[in-house]
Amino acid sequence: MKLFKLRGGVHPEGRKELSAEPPIRVLPMPERLFVPLQQHIGAPAKHIVSVGEQVRKGQLIAASQGAISAPVHAPTSGRISAIGDFPAPHPSGLPVATLTIDADGEDRWIDTEEHADPFALSP
Repeated sequence: MKLFKLRGGVHPEGRKELSAEPPIRVLPMPERLFVPLQQHIGAPAKHIVSVGEQVRKGQLIAASQGAISAPVHAPTSGRISAIGDFPAPHPSGLPVATLTIDADGEDRWIDTEEHADPFALSP
């Protein structure tokens, strides 16, 4: 006894006309960024910045906590406008600790040092 009369599976249309030809474009920087401190299944990072503080792109804004945790760095330059719970970027939508950054539009990086042999540095 045969349950299905379909032969060869389902072949829906590709629908790639919207993305196949247009060139890749750079999106503008959003005015406000929400950076969750819970980046994975492990422990959330602990914020090391305060409201009103000016940050630069790449700056450490939250330190890892425990064995399974990840540090969080600023995605752009701007001012920390809030620290509190915000719905997670996850289907559950549960609130997670979040840093809110009001971008200044300058996208300034932190000052860095060049090292001849980065592998000789301590972790």
